[in-house]
Amino acid sequence: MLDKRLVDSLSRAFKIDAAAITPETSQSNTPTWDSFAHLRLVFEIEDAFDVRLSSEEIPQVTSVARLRRFLSVTRPFRHFGLTGALEMLAKHDSMTPAMPLASAVCLIPASLPTATWSKA
Repeated sequence: MLDKRLVDSLSRAFKIDAAAITPETSQSNTPTWDSFAHLRLVFEIEDAFDVRLSSEEIPQVTSVARLRRFLSVTRPFRHFGLTGALEMLAKHDSMTPAMPLASAVCLIPASLPTATWSKA
């Protein structure tokens, strides 16, 4: 059985009936799955599952099977949001909470489970 959030995301991105989405749904058998719809899907998936796809992952999620595989992998620290980023800045030794956010760069590589901080 497919996750309802996944089905709803696919349905909205491709403007198709949710009942038409199966585990075999892919870019090759879905006529409305063009490049623009693919970007809509990325945004839908990121919002629905609170994840971020890397630039390497975006072109690879071309089927329900690949999306399910992507979503099954735990990605700690993939997305902090503004509050999380500010908390990390406050905890870092060389930065202070009063430091403007624009003066620091948060680098969160998709392949690493932890964040790396550097001054901009």
